[in-house]
Amino acid sequence: KNTVRSVRPDILVLLGVCTHLGCSPTYRPEPGAIDAQWPGGFYCSCHGSKFDLAGRVYKNMPAPTNLMIPPHYYKDAQTLVIGASEPGA
Repeated sequence: KNTVRSVRPDILVLLGVCTHLGCSPTYRPEPGAIDAQWPGGFYCSCHGSKFDLAGRVYKNMPAPTNLMIPPHYYKDAQTLVIGASEPGA
């Protein structure tokens, strides 16, 4: 439904923890950086899990689920609040 999985399409807030064994995936936006078919995204080099630029895990990877999106909201145009849902929501 939300192809970017974010509140704002220009900013993505994710927990940088692989859902396989808790490693730290690296941001690899360059197409072809991991292999010839790599479109860009997040890569966990410990066990090979791959996530797209929205943090969704690719099929047949060690990681069982997408990277988690923590509760967050934008207090105003310049202030991101992580760890809480928007007041009054």
